[in-house]
Amino acid sequence: MSESTTNIETKQFLDNVGLNTLWNKICNIFAPKTDIAELEDKLNAITSGLKLTASISPSVIYKNTETTVKITGTVKDNSGNYSAENITIKTGTTVLSSTENTHILSYNDSVNISNSSKSYSISAVANGLPLSASTSVTAKYPVFYGMGTSASVVKSSGKKASARSSAVSTSTYDATAADNGVRFYLLVPSDVTRPSSFTMGGAPVDMIIPTTTEKLDNIDYYVFYTNATYNMGATVKIKAN
Repeated sequence: MSESTTNIETKQFLDNVGLNTLWNKICNIFAPKTDIAELEDKLNAITSGLKLTASISPSVIYKNTETTVKITGTVKDNSGNYSAENITIKTGTTVLSSTENTHILSYNDSVNISNSSKSYSISAVANGLPLSASTSVTAKYPVFYGMGTSASVVKSSGKKASARSSAVSTSTYDATAADNGVRFYLLVPSDVTRPSSFTMGGAPVDMIIPTTTEKLDNIDYYVFYTNATYNMGATVKIKAN
């Protein structure tokens, strides 16, 4: 049985114009050229590693203390910075800052946090591709340390560590005795990760490790202190692990 005239004509047409030309004709029928170009741009953006990153500094602050944090959104691909059509920084539904035709946007926000954190969302459109990222600042009560005769004395006259989410540190807590018969204290609020052991110069330090908190100015603190006492001029450099 011979092929129909229609089938023969179809085969000849495909042989003559080629599949590539046929694809272009189909695209012209079902989608405008601008849509195809936009789709190709988006696919190129994805394969080039286009992304939006969010950062905040500082990322941890003291509770109930007015602090300025810097939120930054950056658009990049595998080759480096990438200029976006727009970038917007928001907290909740409130727009804090927005810009166009740049790879980076920063905003300084003055915050005073009484609970645990404040979140920010960043959105961008780059090469027609919507991008999003988020970041947050965490608020913690301060860690105190120093020499003294009681936890309350150290909280009022000791050193306040930089804002942190953990009292475990690669650096040391340094203190010098101003009187005789004092102990080294480390006061860790209950919302901060507390250490489980202590060393000085690599050797273990005999510390009282609390399992319950006590109230200091109406805030729950774990009170760590040395079994040993120190006299005036003695210095310790204690690492919390």
